[in-house]
Amino acid sequence: MRHTKNAEKTTDTVQHREPILLNFTPASEGTQQLYWRGDRWYCLFRRPGERVPVRLTTGTADEADARRKAQAEFIKLQTRISSGKPRKDVTFRIVAEKLAEELEEELKARKKYGERAPNGDRLRHPQTLGKKINHIRSYLIPFFADKEIKDISDDDIRRAKTHFATYWTEGPGKNISKLSFVKNGRVQETTRRKLGVSNRNTINQYAMTINEVLRFSKTHFRTEHRLTKTVYTDRLDSPRSSITADQFKAICDLQQKRINAEKRDYHKWRLRRVICAFEFVLYSGLRVAEVHSLKWGDIAVIPVQSGKTLHISNVRSKLKPVRSVVCRSEIMNTYVEMLAHRKTEDPLEYVFSNEFNPLKPCHINDGVQVLLQKAGLWSDGKGGYRTLGSMRHSYCQWMIHNMTPFNLYKLAANMGTSEVQIRKHYASDINLRENLEALAGTIDIGLADVFKDAKAGAKREIKNPFLSDARELIRIWQEIGVNWIGMDDECIGSEIRNFHGEYTYNSVEMRAFIATIKCLSDASPPPHDTPA
Repeated sequence: MRHTKNAEKTTDTVQHREPILLNFTPASEGTQQLYWRGDRWYCLFRRPGERVPVRLTTGTADEADARRKAQAEFIKLQTRISSGKPRKDVTFRIVAEKLAEELEEELKARKKYGERAPNGDRLRHPQTLGKKINHIRSYLIPFFADKEIKDISDDDIRRAKTHFATYWTEGPGKNISKLSFVKNGRVQETTRRKLGVSNRNTINQYAMTINEVLRFSKTHFRTEHRLTKTVYTDRLDSPRSSITADQFKAICDLQQKRINAEKRDYHKWRLRRVICAFEFVLYSGLRVAEVHSLKWGDIAVIPVQSGKTLHISNVRSKLKPVRSVVCRSEIMNTYVEMLAHRKTEDPLEYVFSNEFNPLKPCHINDGVQVLLQKAGLWSDGKGGYRTLGSMRHSYCQWMIHNMTPFNLYKLAANMGTSEVQIRKHYASDINLRENLEALAGTIDIGLADVFKDAKAGAKREIKNPFLSDARELIRIWQEIGVNWIGMDDECIGSEIRNFHGEYTYNSVEMRAFIATIKCLSDASPPPHDTPA
């Protein structure tokens, strides 16, 4: 009986009323209407071409009173627009929430249709969309809150980057020990890893999301901001943190003591596998993600002058083209040891496989971090941290000093990067090797001219930051057989956005990037040279 009374009461209080069109202006100049929600009237104003209308409450349930208030609000709105001001004071929270809703819709469409929507639009990867939604709701909205978009300044962005860099060491996340996440529809909990200050790439991911919010505010809410500088963090030109031979020997000795102290064979191998991962990176130059995705079917033993070594095919990472890698011959001992622990003959089995499912990769980053912390090498003393990827830098330095004959372009191709990047981060090592080779007279044939051209190209790279990316994009087009010389500006811009992302370059940078590609197209340069 009580349920029936409540149902009758609810029926009496809830009223449904049709929207009322208001003819303040001709229909061609926009739409104005009243609509009922809850217990009062709201007014809606939409101008032609605007995707997001202005919605305001009248604060009354009386229709005549609502009409008068709607007309007064419409006059205020027209006055703001005619004076060049935004339609209303738009806060960061309003814009960010609306963007998050659109990202969620795109995520649903991606899961339903795949990479392409029915209308042909390219949909971003679910992991990218999920990360942006998490950045907006977990970090950006709590920080900027109800600050108006037009009031966001360079100082606010600087404080935001400092806040995100120290979020887990000095900020709100300092005392958080458990993290919750949803996997396969179930909420799970994990222990948070104790890391240091966020690196430049992590901070730039937040900066990309901030940039997308500001762009969304401009296109959907017609608001401007006061930023005069880019929101991205400048690239550091300091040398990469590597691990020296003595440090690696200390790491191996410490891990061997931990292995000897362990009684269970299963855990002995887990500890030993961390050293194998270090050696794989040191002798191959692979990125950490490439080591994680390494499969037995991609590895072949080939003869070389010093004996045998490994040839790794189908290496892919960081949206780079597929490449093959020839390793140093010292990797064979590690290869034999890993081969002895191979579980199946399936070529799809991961080299560093999961203990329970060999067709899934294992997680070795935690073991690497613990080992470096115990060895006292976790911090590099320059504000950064050593990781498994530090061995890749050790590989590069070793090859620069010991590769015979020294060929920088072969080294860059083997590592899946460009000679410009290697010169930028290992300039002192390269200069030393070039001087020694020149004095000894054993420099590779034609390499002296190549060095000269590369130095000139590096100087041009400073003047035009798009040359390296343009050459890389042209190289990919040539490999897949695309006629890039005959492309128009719109087609080139579409390819750049597909390759680098929708919001990587603004309109000015995009025009400069396209002009650089056009310059290379007109000059038709050789593969490793650029026009002056």
